Amino acid sequence: MKNIVFIHGFMNNGQIWSEWKTFFEQRNFNCYNYSWPYMDGDVKELTQSPSPKLAGTNFNDVVTHYVKLIQRLDEPPILIGHSLGGVVVQKLLSMGYGAAAVCINSGPPKGIFKFNWDFIVSNAQLMNPFKKNALVLMDANWYHKYVTNDLTYQETQKFIDEHCLPASKQVAKTIGSIDFKAPHKPLLFIAGQDDHSQPVVINKANFDAYTNTASVKKFKVFPKRTHNILSQSAWEEVATYVINWIDNI
Repeated sequence: MKNIVFIHGFMNNGQIWSEWKTFFEQRNFNCYNYSWPYMDGDVKELTQSPSPKLAGTNFNDVVTHYVKLIQRLDEPPILIGHSLGGVVVQKLLSMGYGAAAVCINSGPPKGIFKFNWDFIVSNAQLMNPFKKNALVLMDANWYHKYVTNDLTYQETQKFIDEHCLPASKQVAKTIGSIDFKAPHKPLLFIAGQDDHSQPVVINKANFDAYTNTASVKKFKVFPKRTHNILSQSAWEEVATYVINWIDNI
């Protein structure tokens, strides 16, 4: 059976992939939904009492963490990442640690930028330089506008309670670059048409940056999908598309 490593994004942990893990396991994949360093465990407990070591965690720490976990597997996995986890996937793939990769509503690596007002404002609020806190967990107003715009405000509050926890600003501040000219294993980018956090234009710029013509890549936009694409109603349609792509590469 093929190995799958799911990599979550900023202010989530591995449990955000729980339903996807079950869905893929029922289709004969070995699945692993590891959390970033110091973010594994009960969401509510970690929100109330984050690890003292979390604040110092940076992007390279997250990548190194996954390298060590992947090296334990019997064969290179297919990497599937969401949001900032998509950037981690891109970095791991560029380092030779994946058999293929899927980036869902991915954030941009260093050097990728397109003007988009939602992207600029949402990330400016997220990384507010006037707030000196090392950890960040955004409020329901921010989530409802930029992430869970498919939900009601009350549903957004429930989503935060169940799935969201503080993350280290240093991870977002220290995102690395990618060698976009190098050959790479098959790579799929998925974007949500209604994503206000990492809009389609950002995902497309990320996809277009890969220029090795001998390497396989594909770009897919799902209508009406928000940044909450992993949990949004009918998420199984997206997961099935990913499985079909894997089966045909």
